[in-house]
Amino acid sequence: MKRKNVLYLLVLGLVFMFLPMPVVEASSPNVQDGGNFYQDVPEAQDSYLGAAQYFHIFANRVYPGSHTNGNIATKYLDGNADLGTKNFTEKEYHYIQDFKTIVSGSFPTGPQTKVVFGKNVDVDVSNPNRVFVKNTPLDRLTKNEVFQDNDDEYINFEQEFVKLNQRSQELAAITPDKSYSESDFPDRNNRNIDVSQIDKKDVFIRIDAEILTLETPLYISGLESGYGSNVKNVYLIVDFKHYTAFTAKSQIKLRYVDGSERDNHEATDFSDGTLLWTFINGVNPFEGDIYLDSTWQGTILAPKVNLTGSKNIDGSIIVNTYEGQGETHRWDWHKNKGGVRLIKYGDQDKKTFLEGAVFSLYTTADVLVASNLISDENGVIEVSDLKPGSYYFKEDKAPDGYKISPEKISFTISEHSKQTLEVEAINEKLPENVGRVKLKKVDSSDATKVLPGTEFGLYKKDGTKIDTYTTNSDGVIEVTDLAVGDYYFKELTAPDGYQLSSEKILFTIKANDTQLIELTAKNTKTPVEKGKVQLKKVDSTDATKVLSGAKFELYTESGTKVGTYTTDRDGLIKLSDLEVGKYYFKELTAPNGYQLSSEKIPFTIKENDTQLIELTAKNTITPVEKGKVQLKKVDSTDVTKVLSGAKFELYTESGIKVGTYSTNSEGLIKVSDLEVGKYYFKELTAPDGYQLSSEKLPFTIKENDTQLIELTAKNTKTPVEKGKVQLKKVDSTDSTKVLSGAKFELYTESGTKVGTYTTDRDGLIKVTDLTAGNYYFKEISAPTGYELSVQELKFTITSDSNENISLLAKNTKTPETLGSVELRKIDSIEKSKGLAGAKFDLYHEGQLIKENLETDKDGYLKVVDLKLGNYSFKEVEAPNGYQLSNKELKFTIGINTHQILKLTFENEKKTKQLKSVQLKKVGSDNKNMGLAGAEFSLYLNNQLIKTGLTTNAQGYLKVSDLVPGDYYFIETKAPTGYQLDEKPLHFTISNDENTEITKELVFVNQKTPEFLASVRLKKVDSQDSKKRLSGAVFDLYYQGKIFREGLTTNSEGYLSVDHLEPGDYYFKEIKAPIGYQIDHKLLKFSIFKNQNTLVPLTLTFENTPNKPEEPKEPKEPKKPKKPKKPTYPKKTKELPKTNEKKQIISTLLGLSLITIGYGILLRRK
Repeated sequence: MKRKNVLYLLVLGLVFMFLPMPVVEASSPNVQDGGNFYQDVPEAQDSYLGAAQYFHIFANRVYPGSHTNGNIATKYLDGNADLGTKNFTEKEYHYIQDFKTIVSGSFPTGPQTKVVFGKNVDVDVSNPNRVFVKNTPLDRLTKNEVFQDNDDEYINFEQEFVKLNQRSQELAAITPDKSYSESDFPDRNNRNIDVSQIDKKDVFIRIDAEILTLETPLYISGLESGYGSNVKNVYLIVDFKHYTAFTAKSQIKLRYVDGSERDNHEATDFSDGTLLWTFINGVNPFEGDIYLDSTWQGTILAPKVNLTGSKNIDGSIIVNTYEGQGETHRWDWHKNKGGVRLIKYGDQDKKTFLEGAVFSLYTTADVLVASNLISDENGVIEVSDLKPGSYYFKEDKAPDGYKISPEKISFTISEHSKQTLEVEAINEKLPENVGRVKLKKVDSSDATKVLPGTEFGLYKKDGTKIDTYTTNSDGVIEVTDLAVGDYYFKELTAPDGYQLSSEKILFTIKANDTQLIELTAKNTKTPVEKGKVQLKKVDSTDATKVLSGAKFELYTESGTKVGTYTTDRDGLIKLSDLEVGKYYFKELTAPNGYQLSSEKIPFTIKENDTQLIELTAKNTITPVEKGKVQLKKVDSTDVTKVLSGAKFELYTESGIKVGTYSTNSEGLIKVSDLEVGKYYFKELTAPDGYQLSSEKLPFTIKENDTQLIELTAKNTKTPVEKGKVQLKKVDSTDSTKVLSGAKFELYTESGTKVGTYTTDRDGLIKVTDLTAGNYYFKEISAPTGYELSVQELKFTITSDSNENISLLAKNTKTPETLGSVELRKIDSIEKSKGLAGAKFDLYHEGQLIKENLETDKDGYLKVVDLKLGNYSFKEVEAPNGYQLSNKELKFTIGINTHQILKLTFENEKKTKQLKSVQLKKVGSDNKNMGLAGAEFSLYLNNQLIKTGLTTNAQGYLKVSDLVPGDYYFIETKAPTGYQLDEKPLHFTISNDENTEITKELVFVNQKTPEFLASVRLKKVDSQDSKKRLSGAVFDLYYQGKIFREGLTTNSEGYLSVDHLEPGDYYFKEIKAPIGYQIDHKLLKFSIFKNQNTLVPLTLTFENTPNKPEEPKEPKEPKKPKKPKKPTYPKKTKELPKTNEKKQIISTLLGLSLITIGYGILLRRK
């Protein structure tokens, strides 16, 4: 062999030595094999939901965030919540294939617990009293309670979810007994689905998902608790239609037929767990995300749903993924109760079926469950809806020709039993020459009323007594095996309340006659004295005060109404001829002025008790509202002026004083708690400055009248002598020249304004009726042509003054001022454009003072040296091409007009030069169809000139009378279903034509997508999904092209993108968080039509932390100590494949090749 080939052989050997080979893992040693769930619970094979029906949470992945009071089965668990049903006394099963986090205090269950882990979980049971899983101690479990998958999985989740999807699909296809939508609940605060109205064992209700969006409770009522025969299985099928994600906000509340309600709570009695919810999308199981935002009750069957929530859930949770922060409480669902089938045979060979055998069914505690159960032509009796427990059949009557069997036929219905048990009963034939007799004891006046407990003796004809028999609960005695001959029954003891019968009841047993002889014996009731009762109705505080007119109903103890009776004038109801028994009176109508009593008044009529029973019923007077009155004190001449300090006394009609009251700052006296009756107010002291009033103010408080009585009292002022003043206004240089039109305000010394006055043509102001005091006049407006005077003219009115006070006020003339005015003529549209050649006339105080004033080339004209006064311009000739305006432009030159007064005057162009534009609005999806309802604004030379222009039904809008210029339209409101387009639509009206024209424009809108959805990305650590990562940067691509750039996760690890149209998207990470490796995989997702926009689509993107730096080469290690205990290697997540060998095989093969190669080299040498 060549040297080169030998080297190849050596290299190959080295490769084999270090080549990694997959290692086949096995379950942890010394851990019990979990086996198979259906071996542990065989009846689960036939259950409606399979294995899932026996678990509180059954899901592929479970992330519990709070206490989970129930057992779970899951592929993967990660949560800081304890597991297990508290105080549960039966065996409980858990199956956890794998987990990340498990709480040490989990599984707080009873003495029978089985917890099975997947084969890849490291389970350490070396300490039998302290089990470790993945190095986590489970404090409540022992070695005997912990199991592990070996060759087979304890539960095959794939197979189970196929079955669960099939069940949800079946429910989606069922025609519901009733359907509900939002419109079925007009009162949103009182929403109720009553299943008692549906007379079926299995009730199917279909619900629109929108019902669950309201934040008010949804009641499911009419439910039966326990295992009774009236219990219904209620299936609630919620149709989510177009949703792919949904938030349910309604609290689910349950109400039973007895009026009680069920609240969320931990339970171990699941007998009332008859509600099953399933979530669908049309005819298929719903697939998507559902968030429960309120408490929930009832089992959830949603095998394709990712369920999250923050509130408590009672019931089984059967979903794809569950993540919750609220508590969950086990409340197992039961589809049906157990059943039994009894088959009646006539021989040991079981070839003859016996019809007509009558049985009763009892619990082992001898409680009767059912009676008169008769075997059919196939010898069969079937009983269903039996709660778990032990029972027995007892034969009451044998088939004709057969002996009755004394045997008790016992059986047991187990928990979760769904199949029907079979039991057998065999009868022995009667000898051919023996007969049978049945005697039935009944009431002589009512043959349907059977009498149990009657004792008879059976005698032969010669008087020989055969035996003593007692009638059973059906009033029957049945005797078999009687030889041929003559017999009679004789009553020995009568039933309670009946007379003993002396009659002999004869019958004959004939040879070969196997027919049952049926006899009837009747008893007459023992006559009894009937009872008497008397009810007396009195006042609750005065028992001597009897109350007539109270109406009562009399009932027996069982609720049967005997009659209706009314108390007479003595307050009495008297009744006689009452049968023995218990009764009660119930008040129907209270006496007038009294409250209705809810008390039941019971009494008992005893046998042979002839004493009158006397009862007393009391009523409380209905409280009445007391009266209220309000008195308001005002000035007699000005009712808006309220008067405080007036003192009044209040008296009853008979003159009894009630109290003394004074009016407050608002002029009011308020008195409440007044008894019914007549009253009056009388003024005791008048307000200051007013005369005392002698008027009485009467009013009446009526019974049950709670309205406030309002009274008004007026006072007249005390008359006083008033003063007068006269002010005369004159020119300061000529006191004979009086000045009219001067305006003054008159004030009191304290600054209170008395009034405003103006000098008349004689220059005078005269004021009378002034009360004593100091005053002053202040000028607020000077006469025309005079300057305002700032002098205050003071004077005094004394209390005894009758004379007229005269004042003189002088004004100085205002120096004459000449003003100027400048008018500019402009275009009415293009306002910056001045118009030359316009001619105006100028008027002063209505008189023409200047003619044909013409605007210059810039549109200006100016007039100076104008005296004070009112002026106006009138256009007499318009600029070329413009219409003449008939408007009069007025202005005033005032005293203070020192600057040039500037005015503008607009002209419109002549009509013959105006033009029009027509715009048509169309959609990008159909440019032949006009769109109505679009609104536009119109601009000329960047100036807004028109708003609110709206397209008609054909999509057109037209604007006329447009002058030449540059225009554009801006859309302000898009048509329904289309996107707003705010780009300007430009056009120009030219000045090259003199005739009217119409421009045609087309404006196109893009159709609004049917909806826009949202997406939310959550960035987490790949080794700890609860650790959120901020600062990761992503680009978002749509249909393969970049759509949004530089999207960065926030402090909570989230980034959100809204307004996404349907289509295919993906995120691409462009920058990893600090300390993490960038992940180059594309996170793809799609937005579908009709996807729910209320709940964003949530994605999760994991990052792996950076690898730590390579450690330095360690120093020579110390000699290792001998380990105290071997440790087992942790398992890889990769499952073993067939034909894989252990690592040692590759090592041995490599060593062999090296040895051969080295040997060849030595031999060559």
